[in-house]
Amino acid sequence: MQNSYLILGAGKMAEAIAYDVLKYANPGRVNLVDTNSANLRTLERKLGVDIVVADVSDSSGVFNLMKEFDVAISAVPYRFNANLSQAAIDSGTHFCDLGGNDSIVKRQFSLGNLAKDKGVKIMPGCGIAPGAVSVIAKYGIDMFEGDNGVMPGYVKIRVGGLPQNPKGVLGYANVFSVNGLINECKVKTDILKDGKRVRVPAMTGLEEQIFQGGFGKLEAAYTSGGSLTLTETYVGKIKNLDYKTLRYLGHWEKMALLRWMGLFSENPQNVLGKKLVPRELLEGILEDALPKDKGDVMLVRVLVGGEGAGELGFDMIDRYNGDTGHTAMQRTTGYSASIVAQMLVNGDISDFGTLTQEGSVPADKFLGEWKKRGLVLEEYRNIR
Repeated sequence: MQNSYLILGAGKMAEAIAYDVLKYANPGRVNLVDTNSANLRTLERKLGVDIVVADVSDSSGVFNLMKEFDVAISAVPYRFNANLSQAAIDSGTHFCDLGGNDSIVKRQFSLGNLAKDKGVKIMPGCGIAPGAVSVIAKYGIDMFEGDNGVMPGYVKIRVGGLPQNPKGVLGYANVFSVNGLINECKVKTDILKDGKRVRVPAMTGLEEQIFQGGFGKLEAAYTSGGSLTLTETYVGKIKNLDYKTLRYLGHWEKMALLRWMGLFSENPQNVLGKKLVPRELLEGILEDALPKDKGDVMLVRVLVGGEGAGELGFDMIDRYNGDTGHTAMQRTTGYSASIVAQMLVNGDISDFGTLTQEGSVPADKFLGEWKKRGLVLEEYRNIR
């Protein structure tokens, strides 16, 4: 049976999701929905998908659309995802999204019992981080436990979407969402420390990391959203677990300065007789100022270890693909969401309700699908 896919959004990630579904899912139908008719028409010509000009904030309209499809994939801003989850449950449509905000995810999990009763699968945060890194972490935890007979003492997740050739004072490029970038730098995040869940400020916990491939020293800091539900899943089981975002040296100091200046604030302020929202102003400036070069790279590292028991390491380096025109961010985020959506409708994910990546996604199958797409995870061991 050919399944039908509804993709909400018409940006870079929606394009990558649609491309992957068309290439690997043998779908019966693929529709893209957005208010941006120009973007939709471009993707219609490029990919051969059907398009619908509609507003995802229109609950009744979204319900009427979703009920015609087996699964819906959200590639729109995270603020819509809780209401979209409700619409998916009401319409009997499986649903996944790219995540990005812990409070929205909590609302989605509050719908879990209703989704289960309706036989619907809801999976938040299905990109790279949040998303695939939780699958990799579970894969490593299970491997460590199988080798040692005990749970690991720590899990460290380090991820960064970066320009291959950094330019400008931030050493960053517009590879994803500027709104999401600021949110990750503003909101506190949960880690596991000495067996307890601890809330820590974003852009703290600075450390250096080195990857092969000529990137030099990188710096990693706490940011929100990347580990999603891992701290809840493993509290009381793993002593230390944290997620940090990788950037080129000096980036975090400059972002902290912008926050200190009040430019992350969402409270309107009077400036020279005009009412301005600092965050909106900063987002607009960054949208224009950040380079838009496609030549990006995605760096992923997951370390799982324990005292006296050695360490398992999992690294991936993925770069912009000139054949498809897809950035590394599109490949790792969009393709991952597509894989999960396919698993939701083909039965590889068999649970119902609001689900976690680490609890319901079969890691071996997921990583096998990654490999088909040229997303290769390198495994290594440091035995102590």
